[in-house]
Amino acid sequence: MSLTKEQALKESADLLTRRIGERADRDPMSVAELAALCGGLPLALHIVANHIAPQHGIRLADYARHL
Repeated sequence: MSLTKEQALKESADLLTRRIGERADRDPMSVAELAALCGGLPLALHIVANHIAPQHGIRLADYARHL
């Protein structure tokens, strides 16, 4: 069974939310944008999450604009 594009983006956003934590819960639009920018690629999602998670001073919207 294959996922639709919308389902894949939702799963990608869910992965980012689990990895990033509370900031992601507060800014779901930026999380969705980051997921789309990563194209649903697991490696890209993990790299982004690993970079963002420990950097509490970075706003998700700013990081998305940077990408």
